[in-house]
Amino acid sequence: MSKMPASKVIRLKCLDCSESKLEVKECWNKDCALYPYRMVKGSPGGSKLGAIKKYCLDCCIGSYKEVKLCEARKCPLHAYRFGKKPETMRKKLNPSDENID
Repeated sequence: MSKMPASKVIRLKCLDCSESKLEVKECWNKDCALYPYRMVKGSPGGSKLGAIKKYCLDCCIGSYKEVKLCEARKCPLHAYRFGKKPETMRKKLNPSDENID
């Protein structure tokens, strides 16, 4: 999933949270960090990656350590949980591994 743009992984997470596309469209949770980005089309401004980071931090009760240790690998947001593109994080964590998938 890490090859997908942030907008699409946000959409997947919203669909995962809801029961239908209509429910995502009519989402009541305006406090959710992903709310402004739930429909993929257009951009309300701001940072999608920052919204993902905030969502993950909220999910982990405000603990950066828990975000780092997150084991929810099936979550669409997992690869983006640090608020950076997965490719950026791989290069940062493994600078000698240029061609890691």
